[in-house]
Amino acid sequence: MPFSHYLKLIGISSLIAIPLFWWLMNSWLSRFAYRIDLELWHGLAPGLLILLIVVCTISLKNYTKAIENPASALRGD
Repeated sequence: MPFSHYLKLIGISSLIAIPLFWWLMNSWLSRFAYRIDLELWHGLAPGLLILLIVVCTISLKNYTKAIENPASALRGD
């Protein structure tokens, strides 16, 4: 699966999750006498962390396949 497909999936899931997170947390925090206001980075930080994990994972997998011996891959070892 190309990297662009992963980016598309992360983007779609972020578009669903960030507004849902914002609504749920605002409704939950409104019940407290002393509350904090949510900022934009509270919703974007988890998405960026997931993006970083995906990029590192795909890069590591590509690197291990790039340094592998092609003859062993063709033999099926």
